Amino acid sequence: MKCLKLLACILISIFFFSCSGRKERIKKIWEIEETIDYQNFSDDDKTKLDFVIDSFISEQKRNSSEWNSGFLQQCMLFKHMYIEKFLTKEEYLKECIKVYERYKPIEDKISLQTCGYAVCLYYSGEKERSLDIFTRILESDCKDNFEYESAYEGVMIICTKLLGKDIGSVKEYSLFDEIYPSEEDEIIEISVGW
Repeated sequence: MKCLKLLACILISIFFFSCSGRKERIKKIWEIEETIDYQNFSDDDKTKLDFVIDSFISEQKRNSSEWNSGFLQQCMLFKHMYIEKFLTKEEYLKECIKVYERYKPIEDKISLQTCGYAVCLYYSGEKERSLDIFTRILESDCKDNFEYESAYEGVMIICTKLLGKDIGSVKEYSLFDEIYPSEEDEIIEISVGW
């Protein structure tokens, strides 16, 4: 039986790497993930899950400077596993921290991912590290690093809230009334993985 599982994984791997484009490979990986039953998790499901994670890691190694090249997908996978109650919130955040730490551009420029990383650290109990990052975000001139103004504003609101700073500078942002009152789970949902 183990030989059949191994053979199946090898054949699936060969198929994926023969797919020409990243989008197509990632779509195929998600199709396998959709067949995993997290509520009645079996050895077959474990084999599939290991394959899915390994495939996303393989994608990120192909292009370690692009968030949508396996990194985003891993965070979304862990989010799905958390929603399915397969991971605890703490496990989910720790797994996402590992993904963020492998993503090199997070150190180079302030982005949506920088905030997501800091939120994971914050709610994982690493407050000092996270507060340093939130401060760095607020003190930087990073608006041009964001594709959408709403993403920039959301990051500024979250940083201001979690640092306990005066809300004057962010109160006029269009998303203020939606984001500022958010509690822990909502802040995690808004900022982690995107």
